[in-house]
Amino acid sequence: MEREEFEALLTDENVVAFLTERYVPKTDFDKVNGKKEQLLSEKKREQDKAKALADQLSKWNSISEQVGQMGFDMDEVVPKFLASLQKQQDGTDDGSSKNSETVKVLEDRMTIQKQTYESKISSMQKEHEKKVNELESYTQRVLKGWDNEKAENTLISEMNRIGVLPAHFKTLKMAFRNIAAVEENEDGVRGVLMLNDNGLKIPATEYFDNFAQSDEGKMYIAAPQTSGGGAVGGRGGRQSIDFNAERNKALQKGDIRSSIGLAIMQDTTKKR
Repeated sequence: MEREEFEALLTDENVVAFLTERYVPKTDFDKVNGKKEQLLSEKKREQDKAKALADQLSKWNSISEQVGQMGFDMDEVVPKFLASLQKQQDGTDDGSSKNSETVKVLEDRMTIQKQTYESKISSMQKEHEKKVNELESYTQRVLKGWDNEKAENTLISEMNRIGVLPAHFKTLKMAFRNIAAVEENEDGVRGVLMLNDNGLKIPATEYFDNFAQSDEGKMYIAAPQTSGGGAVGGRGGRQSIDFNAERNKALQKGDIRSSIGLAIMQDTTKKR
């Protein structure tokens, strides 16, 4: 088998479905997707039923419309038409009581049938809307859970990448979580965005790069270890933080959130 043929085979929907069912372990996403497919299948069946009833009702409405376009009233034409058919069947020309009774029965049956179809269609539409709403609600709950997990994992990964000190990790992560959001980009890919000081949402990687280079960020990040004469490595070479001075700077800038974060960190440092 040529490589092109093999690659084409791997993209075949039936082959992909078989390999996925056979070898891919079931995850929470698969379970959710399975439930979604089940609900969509039920939705399709309900739509088919509703369409069948709608088609029957449409035939009746089409006849009514054609009669109306010809300048006649359907409520008057149908009884007369049925009476005429009955007369032809009975071979009579007069409006006998027998004909009148037959026409009345047919009229009643047609009215009841029309009302029954309309009632069924209305009921099925309500049931269909209910199932769609349930599916949307379920999907939103699952998506929210995924977003929370994605935001949490991204913050931890980025904070580890820039080297946030363990003593500040928990406090900073709580602060960062308040300005983090998971949103969908133009390509439909969901990613974590951070709200910067200018009120703009930027990618998490860009935000943490800027934070690591800022004067504020450097207070929370481990100093890079160096070698050679006069070099000081590890935490022993770090200068202590003047929390009061830094809090005053934050308040002067109107950055209340940073001031509160510094107060929490100062309290945590005292307890250590």
